[in-house]
Amino acid sequence: MTFIPVGFYSVEYTIAIEQDSIDATDSSQEHVTFKDNIGAYEFNKEKYDRLIEHALKQDLSAYSNENVVESQIADKAEELADEFFDIETDGFDGMLVENVTKIIHHIAQNNEAPRFIDFSERNIYDMDKLATEYLNTTPLDTDIILRTKFNDGSLHWGFLYKTYSNFKSAFNKSIETALNKTHGQPIPPPVNTSLPNDDLTKEKKEQVRIRDNYTCLCCGKSRRQGVSMQVDHILPIAMGGTNDISNLQTLCVHCNRIKGTSEINYRVHKTPLSKRKAVLQTPDRSNSGTVETAVRRVVNLFYHCAAMCELKHSQQKRGRFYTTWEIVLYMGNDPNWLRDYSGELLHYVRSHLGQYQVSKIILRN
Repeated sequence: MTFIPVGFYSVEYTIAIEQDSIDATDSSQEHVTFKDNIGAYEFNKEKYDRLIEHALKQDLSAYSNENVVESQIADKAEELADEFFDIETDGFDGMLVENVTKIIHHIAQNNEAPRFIDFSERNIYDMDKLATEYLNTTPLDTDIILRTKFNDGSLHWGFLYKTYSNFKSAFNKSIETALNKTHGQPIPPPVNTSLPNDDLTKEKKEQVRIRDNYTCLCCGKSRRQGVSMQVDHILPIAMGGTNDISNLQTLCVHCNRIKGTSEINYRVHKTPLSKRKAVLQTPDRSNSGTVETAVRRVVNLFYHCAAMCELKHSQQKRGRFYTTWEIVLYMGNDPNWLRDYSGELLHYVRSHLGQYQVSKIILRN
């Protein structure tokens, strides 16, 4: 139950996003409103309340403009996170500074505290209780039951664990605990919610950004495009990840938000998945950027790695790749996986990216 929120802070704020056009000399802005829920836990709810009470008394007007650079808010957020939280315990999921950033952004623009939503159904999601209930169920039946629960829209297992793999892994750990109790064996110590001794310092974050050339490893956007670059944990701290350089990667704020707590390593070019995903995620047009970065984000999110090598396309009517585009994947990524969603991908390119001239997309290695 340590990782089941006691409630959520509902934040809402508006930011201006650069919209790169086909003509590199022309660009425009679009104002997009973001809504998000920030989970609060038994061990940090009071700290969030103290932070919010403090922030309401401060002059945050410098952060109220839609064009404010997110890195500026992040600097303030890091300062407040150090003041009000214990980084080693409250930052167990690697999201603390980002959460504080969202709260500052909300208060700066709305001049009021974010609404707190009490998670009254919290006890339903006691994983140890669930494991005990199905301890004697066959593995096949258990898997069917768990998949049904995870995919049930009326339940929140999907929101809490993001992927079925995470959900099943947590269930298996609770099964081990239940078996140990049954056989009178010592119970393993609880999951450590603290960060490793090797803290994630500003210097280390900068080292990661330099290594990755200040470029989002998912979509390919660079800092010069005015996009905030964040340092992401490939394997989240809450799932056993560390602050080691090898577990860190640079992502733009949009790709990091979409990735969430999923384990995705965009530093590799070959998918770790054994079969194709059941859904093709097509992020909002407002976060798309250029045509190429938009397509790259969709493809790489689908394969859970930096699978896309190149997008061959042309904006010239007489160009070879004007109506027929080619997506070239690195070796080790099966094009047939994405071909099954070619209709959805084509619809995304035409309707969401405004490339109505495209009639066919070829996928190959």
